Amino acid sequence: MNNNFKIIYRTVNSEPIKYGDEILITDSNGQLFLSCVKSSTRAARTCDVIFTNNKNRNSIWIVMHPNINLRLEFDGSEVKIDDKIVLAHASTNKCLSVNSEHSNKSPYGREYELLCELSTGSFAAYKAPILWKFQTQSAY
Repeated sequence: MNNNFKIIYRTVNSEPIKYGDEILITDSNGQLFLSCVKSSTRAARTCDVIFTNNKNRNSIWIVMHPNINLRLEFDGSEVKIDDKIVLAHASTNKCLSVNSEHSNKSPYGREYELLCELSTGSFAAYKAPILWKFQTQSAY
């Protein structure tokens, strides 16, 4: 079993995806949207990532170049299939990341918890993987 997600544009459906585009990540049926919500822990510096049926500002992600120094230069240029990208939450500017400390082994492999943490401008103290790739077919 694989998890398949669709990427749709927030406003105009133009192809291909470009750096700086605002996108929505949905389930394969397009009914649930990947959203970032404030953590229930009061002092948490992270945000929870959930699927919800509410399509709003909390479900908008920005495609960014991984190199901070090249972001302005690449803004508006096409994202190639094998390019590594950063997905930043539009409202909080926090990066979509994987919490490697909280994982479970399942019959399908290791499962990790998604969260949003830290600003897109601060990678020095960043421990969680934040680089993603778009894939059009199975890697297996």
